[in-house]
Amino acid sequence: MRRLLASLSCLLPLSVIALRGAPQDPEAAPPPFRLTVTIDGVEHQLVDGVAKRIELGGKQVALKADVAPLRHFAAAGVEFDYPREMVFRFDADLASRRWTLEARGVAVTVAEVANGTAEVWLDGLFGVMREIGEHAREVESCTVRFGGKELPAKRLSTSLDAIKFEH
Repeated sequence: MRRLLASLSCLLPLSVIALRGAPQDPEAAPPPFRLTVTIDGVEHQLVDGVAKRIELGGKQVALKADVAPLRHFAAAGVEFDYPREMVFRFDADLASRRWTLEARGVAVTVAEVANGTAEVWLDGLFGVMREIGEHAREVESCTVRFGGKELPAKRLSTSLDAIKFEH
C-alpha cells in the first residue's frame, strides 16, 4: 500500500480567538481524564491531576497521576506526537484506511491507500481543498513538524458556513 500524509488546517475565527487567550468558561472545558491504577491487585479510581489518599502496607499515602499532555500516533509508517485533547477517529473501506485527529479547528488526516487508488483518493481530497480554498479569507504558507522534520503546509482561514459539500 502507498502511504500518504495529508494535513489540512482550517482555523475558524472563534478558534483563533480561543487560541489567543480569550477568557474561557470553566464549564466549557472538557471533563478530566479518569484513570484506574492497580497496586498489588487493588484497583484505585483517580482523576487526572487530583491526589487521592490510599492505604498501602498499612500506611496512608498520597497517590496522584497526571496524564501526559501528548499522545503518540503510530500507523501506516507515520509516527508523531499530538495533543491529548484531539479527537481520534478511524475509518476504512476497500480502498483506504484513514486516521483523523481533530481539535480547535485543526484536522490532521493520515491515509494508507491501496495500490491503484491513490490518484482517485487524492482527486477527492484536492477537490475538498479547492472548495475550501475558494472561500478562504487568508492563505498563508507555514510548516508542520512530523517525525522531527519540518514539512511545508498551507494554513487557511475561512468560514465553513460558506462552503457547501455535495456527494
